Amino acid sequence: MLVFYTTFHFSNQTYEDGLNYLRTTLLPAIGQHPEFHTLRLQRILHEVEDSNGRSVSMQFCVPDETTLHRWLEASGDELLQAVAKRYGTEVAYFSTLLEELALQ
Repeated sequence: MLVFYTTFHFSNQTYEDGLNYLRTTLLPAIGQHPEFHTLRLQRILHEVEDSNGRSVSMQFCVPDETTLHRWLEASGDELLQAVAKRYGTEVAYFSTLLEELALQ
């Protein structure tokens, strides 16, 4: 199983609206994909000092890289870029693909 993880850093001025946008627009759109599951939204507690903002992490499970890349090309990149377009310089984000490993 793979986890697609995106961190968003919103300015203090846009944090509440940004969080609402993720909850009401981005996550529901991602949740419509039949192969994605375990959507999560988490606030990052330890912020960089003087960052003038707050960060959240969005993550969801994907079966494989091929499925993820197909989604990114079809609509995922556009959904993520819509956040940047809406908030401009008031948001920064990056995504990471993680592979879950066995504990032993």
